[in-house]
Amino acid sequence: MDGTTSKSSKKRYIPLFWKFAIAVSSMVILFGSLNLLFIRYQVYLAFEAQIERQGISIAKSVAEQVVEPILYDEIASVNQALLRTKAINTDIEYLIILSPNNTVLAHTLPVVPSQSLINANKLSLTDSVSIKIIHSKSDNNKTIRDFATPIMDGRLGFVRVGMSEEIINRQLLQAT
Repeated sequence: MDGTTSKSSKKRYIPLFWKFAIAVSSMVILFGSLNLLFIRYQVYLAFEAQIERQGISIAKSVAEQVVEPILYDEIASVNQALLRTKAINTDIEYLIILSPNNTVLAHTLPVVPSQSLINANKLSLTDSVSIKIIHSKSDNNKTIRDFATPIMDGRLGFVRVGMSEEIINRQLLQAT
């Protein structure tokens, strides 16, 4: 050996200040990211709770509106109440009124609801509301939150309100 050192054998030393700065920056990024994920999840839960309150409120409101028309067998009035409600809230995918024996009395869908949709959220007589998540196979695997509530304790039937889960994602994007 001739006593000269080649560049490849030289070791580079990072000053302690830069090691500390890199470590602190990494920790800030890590904990900041975790905090962001936690806050996003909490906001999602808040929006989800808001949508559930809204869906239950709509279902109970419709149940109150259709009592008299159902008693007097005025299905046209029932349909008008459903169409008015759907026009007010564009996030409603469908409204369905079922008789006590689960036959469709009125709905806002373009076609008669399938038996699988009718059976997707059955309400027992002891429940005041039932909420189910439904994955639509026919509509690009759309996720719908289905709310069911009885009309006059189930003696006149049931109201079903389907609300798109896209509203939660849309509100979450707006909030973040």
